[in-house]
Amino acid sequence: RVGELEPGMDGVEVVGRVVEVGEVKEFVREGKRGKFASLILGDRTGKVRVLLWQEHAERVPRVGEVVLLRNAYTPLGTPLELHLGRMGQLEVNPEVEEELPPAEVLARLSWSPETREIGEIQEPNLQVRVRGTIVRVIRRRPIFDLCPLCGRTLGTVDTSLLCEECGKVVSPEHRAVLNLILDDGTGTIRAVLFGRAAEELAGMSSARLFEEYRRTQNLGEFYRLLGLEGREVILSGTTRRDEYLDQLELRVTSVEFPDAREEAERLLEKVKVRGKQGG
Repeated sequence: RVGELEPGMDGVEVVGRVVEVGEVKEFVREGKRGKFASLILGDRTGKVRVLLWQEHAERVPRVGEVVLLRNAYTPLGTPLELHLGRMGQLEVNPEVEEELPPAEVLARLSWSPETREIGEIQEPNLQVRVRGTIVRVIRRRPIFDLCPLCGRTLGTVDTSLLCEECGKVVSPEHRAVLNLILDDGTGTIRAVLFGRAAEELAGMSSARLFEEYRRTQNLGEFYRLLGLEGREVILSGTTRRDEYLDQLELRVTSVEFPDAREEAERLLEKVKVRGKQGG
């Protein structure tokens, strides 16, 4: 389902109804011409922007049609997108087990995160907004690499390499990624920030982060320079279960910094409520 998509997925199969269709656009990168089309795909669980690359852009579904995408992928980063490249397949109006809402109904639907305390969060696939303090930044390489032509993740190298999707050697684009532990007094949760969300938290572009990382050549020094630990933040995103670590984590899509006065009023109100409960 659309609502279960998350960054970094490969071999994705999803069915949805076309809610909106954009124009076919052409581009030239590294001397090669290409094209893509964009559309918005939706079901009862959410909506997602889809990019159809190269030959798939020659047959763009119409608004209202149901499409089945096979072997699609979601690049790391924000906002979440679903890409269909040369190894993917697109089927229009396939037989489906569950009837999808009409396009006009899906177009009006919106999904907004629910404000939660961390201790309340027990399930994956929830859209939540949490406020807390960064108590630890996990010291991992702060950059991942994307193919500039198709957006597929290439890994963690700093030089040119082969993109399997495009079938050619490319010079990767660098995007930021940050991992941290957030604590709100009721519990802790690991948060992962890709692309724009990581840039918002760090206060600098991915290109600048990459240059600072290369300059320091030391993860400890790099993260000390960022000065993230101890900061109060508001993070919104989707919860997911990390199967390897067997724990919930938050895939962050947006970052906010609390207003000092607003935060003081919120804490005062919390103290008053606890005082009444204790009395």
